Amino acid sequence: MHYFLIAMLVIISASTVMPISAREIIVPARGEFAKIDMSRIKMAISALQSKDPAQRAAQIAEIEAHSERYAPPIFYYLSSILFREGKKEKAAFWFYAGQLRGRYDANRCADATARGEIDILNMEFGQPINVYMMQKENLDRLEQTIEKVLAWDKQTPHDYDQRWINLHGMGAMMESLEVAKDKGSAVGFGQEQSGDKPAMMSLPEDQWPQILQATGDKYMQGFAQTMKKLRERQ
Repeated sequence: MHYFLIAMLVIISASTVMPISAREIIVPARGEFAKIDMSRIKMAISALQSKDPAQRAAQIAEIEAHSERYAPPIFYYLSSILFREGKKEKAAFWFYAGQLRGRYDANRCADATARGEIDILNMEFGQPINVYMMQKENLDRLEQTIEKVLAWDKQTPHDYDQRWINLHGMGAMMESLEVAKDKGSAVGFGQEQSGDKPAMMSLPEDQWPQILQATGDKYMQGFAQTMKKLRERQ
């Protein structure tokens, strides 16, 4: 059984590494949420947090070699470690990779209340990387990095459980706290249920290609607008 933390109505998985605010409540994931595979996220973070440099290095190499196996939160955390080690361009690559894939997972998540988790991750890990990459002397590197991220994303499969993000939504919180007595009461938080029908975690799979394309297009549009503003300030 895995657990997640509820703090100030924001649900943060216990396997994430973000600082948690005061007055935490630890509750178990229940029902369909307990079936979400968080094992690789937990193992990766444990290794990245190790005091043994060799273990950390081995985990970093594993992530880089088999990035298709890892959910976006791992890329965010990896970016923080690499940035602290002075590998700032590589850190930026993994931060923006996590950002792009995180948005895709958010957009295909059926629980709209979980989608704000990407904003939380961006705020937690993005500030030092964005400040560094958006300096005028690094703008060319920034453009090159985004191009590499987009190319990587197109050729790299998504071989992980995209439902990790559902643990950060109101549907998971309501089920875990057993606020509602009947299973259908979670409807409205993206958990479409009927009788004993399992909660709908993600939007229908046949919509994913369109969601993936729309996510990439919107990401590029936002980046182009940001770059235009940054260039104008030079």
